[in-house]
Amino acid sequence: MLTVNEVIDRFPELDGQPVEVTGLLTFEFENTSIGHFPKAERREITEEIEPPYYQSSV
Repeated sequence: MLTVNEVIDRFPELDGQPVEVTGLLTFEFENTSIGHFPKAERREITEEIEPPYYQSSV
């Protein structure tokens, strides 16, 4: 089982493979996502991050 941040970090390696992700499920208008948990470890998009720009949600 991987955290959301681990999935984002390993995205090219995991492409096309089944994965099991743990996180917080969010159902909102125009937003359905799994966010990284704990929230204190969530990443924000800043200019220091290299593209592609992904926050801590899938």
